[in-house]
Amino acid sequence: MCSPSPILAHLDEQLTTLRNELSTVYRTQAASQNKQLALSDALRDRDEEVRELREEVRSLREARDKGQQREKDWEDRWRARTNDVEVCRLCF
Repeated sequence: MCSPSPILAHLDEQLTTLRNELSTVYRTQAASQNKQLALSDALRDRDEEVRELREEVRSLREARDKGQQREKDWEDRWRARTNDVEVCRLCF
């Protein structure tokens, strides 16, 4: 049996090295894709949280505006009542 020629041994060694490097690249690429997916999920969760917070702010502003309107209406009614009381005092 013949031993492999030195050039074939060298080429076989290079092939093995390149396969190992390619395997490392694939593993790194897979890890990067997994990280990207995790970041995308986190971003989607944050976007949902932001939407919910914006809705809550909108709801709170509406409640505040309604409360302010009720207070203004009450003040107007109270002012009208006070005027009516004054008119009645002047009449008697």
